[in-house]
Amino acid sequence: MNILRFSRYRFTLFTLFTLFTIALTSTSHAQSRDSYDFKIETGEVLVTPARCINNECETLQAKLSGYFVGFLPGGASQLFFTSSNVVTAPDIHFQLPSDPNESSGGTRREATFTFNAGVLSVKGVIDSRAFDGPLIEYTFNASVSQSPELKLTTYTARPDYRKCVSPLCGGYFVKAVNKKRTQCADGTRQKECYVATIEPFYQLYSASDISNKSPLLVKGFLVEEAFEGFGKLGSLKAKAVFESATEVTAKGRFFGIENNGIVCITTPCFSYDAAMLNKNSEKSLSRVNFESSGADKDKVELANQLLANGEVLNASGRFKSYDGFSGKGLEFVVHQFYLPSKSKLVCEEGYENNNGACETPYGCVYPQIELTAVGGAALVDPITGEMTSNISKSCVKACEFPGELEKPAQCVVHYP
Repeated sequence: MNILRFSRYRFTLFTLFTLFTIALTSTSHAQSRDSYDFKIETGEVLVTPARCINNECETLQAKLSGYFVGFLPGGASQLFFTSSNVVTAPDIHFQLPSDPNESSGGTRREATFTFNAGVLSVKGVIDSRAFDGPLIEYTFNASVSQSPELKLTTYTARPDYRKCVSPLCGGYFVKAVNKKRTQCADGTRQKECYVATIEPFYQLYSASDISNKSPLLVKGFLVEEAFEGFGKLGSLKAKAVFESATEVTAKGRFFGIENNGIVCITTPCFSYDAAMLNKNSEKSLSRVNFESSGADKDKVELANQLLANGEVLNASGRFKSYDGFSGKGLEFVVHQFYLPSKSKLVCEEGYENNNGACETPYGCVYPQIELTAVGGAALVDPITGEMTSNISKSCVKACEFPGELEKPAQCVVHYP
C-alpha cells in the first residue's frame, strides 16, 4: 500500500513537472519569436533645426545603415528597439530610440511600421521643436538577418593581393583578434572574412602601406553593402584604425592596456589594467615591457605617452611574473603594439585632421561635438570688471535638448 501511494505520488510529480516544462518551453518559444535581428537595407534620416540662421533652414540629410534588434510583441502590434548599432553617412549622431512611440520631456516620438515576410518598414518622427529642438525624420526598410555582433569588435586587416576585378578582389581580409572564428557580414563564421572596403573615416591603404606581417588593427563592425554589378559584399565600418609599430608578425594574445591611476611608494605597483580585446577578461599589471618588441625609441615613447595620458594602448604579447621589492609583480611582455593612424586619417564632415586627430574648429576631438551656447546674461570678469561675451563654447558627447545640430559637429543652444 505504501509502495502504491509512493508510485502514484511520483507519477503525479512527474506529470506536473512534464506539463510545467512543456508550458515553459512553449512560452519561451513564443517570446523568442517576438524578437528578431534586423539589417537595414535602405534608410534615410532628415534633421531640420527649429531655429534658422537668417531665416534659412538647412536640412541635414544622411543615409542610414547598420543592424538592430527589434522586439515586436502582441503579434507585431508594437515595436521596440532593444539594441542597435546603426550609422549615418555623414555622421549626425543618430540612434534609434528604444521606444519609438514614447513622448517625454517635451519631445514627441511617433512611428508607424509594417512587418511582412521578414521585412520591417518603419517611418518615424522625433520632434523637439516645442522647446527649440530639431525635427528628426527617419525611414528605413530592414530584413531579418543573421547579423554580426551589435558591438564594436577589434580586427586585424591585411591587404588582398589577388588579381581579379575590384571589388571582388583588392580589398582586405579581416580577422577578429583573440577568436578562432570571425563572424562575417553574411552571418557565416570563418577563419577570416573578405571585405571590399574599410570606411568611413580612413582612406584605403595600398599594398605599400601595410603587409601580411604588419596588418592594421581596426575597431568597428562588419556590414553587407550592395556593389552595383557585383551583388552584396562585406564592408568594415571603422571607428578607429591603428598601425603596427614594427614589421614583426604579432604573437600572443591582444590586449588593451590602460593606466588605472594607482600610485605606490614601493614595487611592484599594479598601476595598469590589461583587458583582453573581444573578450570579458582583465588582469592588473605592474609593468609594461617593450624590450622584445624591437620598436625604435620614438615609437616606444609614443606608446608610453598614450599610457601616461590615460589612453588605451593596444598590444599583443604575454604575461610574465617577476620579483619586485615587496613581492611578485606581473609584467606584459610586448611583442607588437599599435599606434593611432595619422597619415591616412580622413575626418568626418565638420572635423579637420590636426596632427592625427579629427577636431572641430574649437578643438573638440571626434566623436565629441562643439557646443555653442548663445544668449543668457553676459558675464562680468571678477578681476577687471569688464563685460564678456554671452557666447560660450564647450565640447560635448551629444547634441541634447534644447540644443540643435545646425551643421555637422556643430550644436547650438539658444538661451533667453
